[in-house]
Order: sequence, then C-alpha cells, then structure tokens
Amino acid sequence: MDLAWWRDHQTTQALFELTKEHHQHVYGDQGILNHYFKDAWLRLPLTYNLQVGSDKDQHQYGDLALYDEFPGLPAVIHYTSHNKPWIANRFNHFREIWWFYYALSWEDALFHLGKM
Repeated sequence: MDLAWWRDHQTTQALFELTKEHHQHVYGDQGILNHYFKDAWLRLPLTYNLQVGSDKDQHQYGDLALYDEFPGLPAVIHYTSHNKPWIANRFNHFREIWWFYYALSWEDALFHLGKM
C-alpha cells in the first residue's frame, strides 16, 4: 500500500464519505473499496487471493476448473461463502490446512520461525 498516495489523496476521508452516501447500496466495506478504487487496482496472482467456499457447489456439479487452475498450495487462502472449514460436515478445498494452523500453538509458530 502506498501510504504517501493514500494520505495525499485523503483516501480515508473519501472512503468515510462514500460509506455515508452509499452504505445501503453496496456489499459492505468491499463494495465501498470497489467503488473508490474501480480504476486503480492491481490484479494479484491467484496464489495471493485464492477464494474457496463456493468450490463445494462447483465440485457437486462436476465443475473442477478451480482445481485444474490452481494445483498446489496457495500463499493466501480466502475462505468465502457460508462453507467455512471450521463448520462440521463442510467440504472445502484446503480445509485440512485451516485445521492445521488452528491447532498450532504460538510456541510452535515461533519455533518454526526460529524465534525460540
């Protein structure tokens, strides 16, 4: 994030003003951000915003494009929709990854980072 640009363009104030004006017409904070940055954003590689959640429905209907499009483990997993991996009986791609990190203690994380 370019903080100098953010400050120079008084982005925080502009976002608050947009929120006051459009909060009933958009989908939460993401809608406001989409409105403000509509022509000023950079598409990240899929590995930095892989969205899973709707994949349950896609998988049920035989649409496996997501699995073909992204083999391997992403850098960031964005669990979207109501199909959260921590809800029992939910199918999510990368569900086991969520449970792995959930089970880690801070001591484990610091140890793996070489801080202990």
